[in-house]
Amino acid sequence: MAYSKSLVLALAAVLFASAVSARVYNVFESTSHVPRGWTLVGPTTTNERLQFKVAMNPRNMDVLKAALYKVSDPTNPEYGQWWTGNQISELISPPREEQELVQNWLSTFNFEYSLHGDYFIVEGDMHEVERALSTKFYTFRHTEKNGATVDRAMEYTVPAFLDNVVKMVSGLTGFPTTDAHRHLKVRTVSNKRDDSKGKVCPEVIWQLYNMAYTPETHFYNSSLCLVAYTNLPAYRDTDLKVFEDNTLLPEVTPDHIVGRFFSTIPLDESTLDVEYGIGISENTSTWFWTSSGWLYDFNTDFLATDPVPFVVSMSYGYPEDGQCDIGDCNGMTNEQYTNTVNDQYLQMTMRGVTIVVSSGDQGAQGDFNDKCDNKNEVLSSSFPGASEYVLSIGATMLNDPSPKDPPTTFHSPFCQTSDCSTSRTEKPCSYPDALITTGGGFSIYLDQPDYQKKEVTAYLNSGVPLPAARDYDPTKRAYPDVSAVGHNFYIQYIGASVLVDGTSCSAPVWGGILTRMNASRMAKGKSSLGFVNPLFYSLFESDPSYFNDITVGNNNCTESCCGVGFTSSKGWDPVTGLGTPNYQKILNYVTNILP
Repeated sequence: MAYSKSLVLALAAVLFASAVSARVYNVFESTSHVPRGWTLVGPTTTNERLQFKVAMNPRNMDVLKAALYKVSDPTNPEYGQWWTGNQISELISPPREEQELVQNWLSTFNFEYSLHGDYFIVEGDMHEVERALSTKFYTFRHTEKNGATVDRAMEYTVPAFLDNVVKMVSGLTGFPTTDAHRHLKVRTVSNKRDDSKGKVCPEVIWQLYNMAYTPETHFYNSSLCLVAYTNLPAYRDTDLKVFEDNTLLPEVTPDHIVGRFFSTIPLDESTLDVEYGIGISENTSTWFWTSSGWLYDFNTDFLATDPVPFVVSMSYGYPEDGQCDIGDCNGMTNEQYTNTVNDQYLQMTMRGVTIVVSSGDQGAQGDFNDKCDNKNEVLSSSFPGASEYVLSIGATMLNDPSPKDPPTTFHSPFCQTSDCSTSRTEKPCSYPDALITTGGGFSIYLDQPDYQKKEVTAYLNSGVPLPAARDYDPTKRAYPDVSAVGHNFYIQYIGASVLVDGTSCSAPVWGGILTRMNASRMAKGKSSLGFVNPLFYSLFESDPSYFNDITVGNNNCTESCCGVGFTSSKGWDPVTGLGTPNYQKILNYVTNILP
């Protein structure tokens, strides 16, 4: 029997009214886990305003994915025709009947809310949230972190009739964490000539990749966003000013600050990201965005923003099968959380955004086997570095200078007083020569995308030594995609010159490169590069010289030991991907040939 839409909505309204009046609620998430360091103070006594998100199940993600691959295919007439946030929302939003069920429930309480595709952002007083979700907030204090406190619910409910409509509610449970792996290792040095040769600063990178230095040119139509997670500290303006003076950079500061900005005690990671994001992109619009939570939390805020920056650089990651250890999975498993975040990246890239992410610093072993002592541990699976929608970035280091290297003249004050590297050849960044080993391997959960299957198959069939079959799944997403130098980077940090290593270095380098390429395209009235992965693999297939192939080395080590890993070879490999950028060649193609 068929029913009219009006009758269905009327019946839903009756069910809604009945459920509310009868308080028919089901427990949606419940936990007793309190992370180490947090202690219970007691029931929350304040009535502060808070924000949470109610997520529903999206529709048509397969349609959106097909559309993304069409507009990111350089041979397709629709290349570069990215969608607006509203277009994406219209496609993936749940059925109107389901939206209205959630909206009717929320409107019963004193909330402010807005719909963004498949989720609502909701704000209200804590007591009203307790009433709406039949929950209770408790205050917890951290034994360290200067006694920081947080209010959290350990259990909440939703109306029974929404069980199959609501996917999850975020922002109520879960505790702040600083365990998100920042892919960076630091050691302090004197800002004088010493025996630590081969330092890297923006001028070294410009010369290494044949990038023109153009401080007089402004590219404010192009934009780069540097992301920090879990309310970690920011950078210090005085350090940025000294860094710019030392490295010939124009005086540029981020013009968009989003989220909490705490710089009294700055973070080395944030300092690096901003100094090299600006150092490579030069005169572009720069965002610094601090998320209060982990990946899902940042993505939902980003997707609700308009306009958005064209390039997003992230220097954070954690094993796929440990996502719920570091973030609040809101009742989902590690795999469900990974897939949910992956779907968000699909939406972000469809808006013409390029996402660059560090591939990890523990080689093929990964963060769960950083001591190389677990023979049963599957090899590296860093996320979000293993997402098919991000450009996953590995790290190289410069070889010792060779007589074959072209003569080099440095002009920056830093290189006048330090031994800046003059080498023009690279190898994988690897312990013990470096402080880290570039990460790479195969995903645990995510399937291998078509754009890389040819190159990955060629690697697996090349005869190169491979780990045991039990250690990885060759049918899954392989990473990294590309690499850049990531060793001996100079940063100015809390008034001192510091050297750092990591894929945290190479990620903002690629972020800056892509931001400059976007600026060059936009100057000709063209679109942003957006989802570049299909383009880059297509370029490599047509002419490998678009990238500097790294054919020697491996990622067998971590930050402290060596074990099993992958070996570099000709072409793509799970160590440095397709290689490092032949900047001028790629720039010419995306500016003058690509539509």
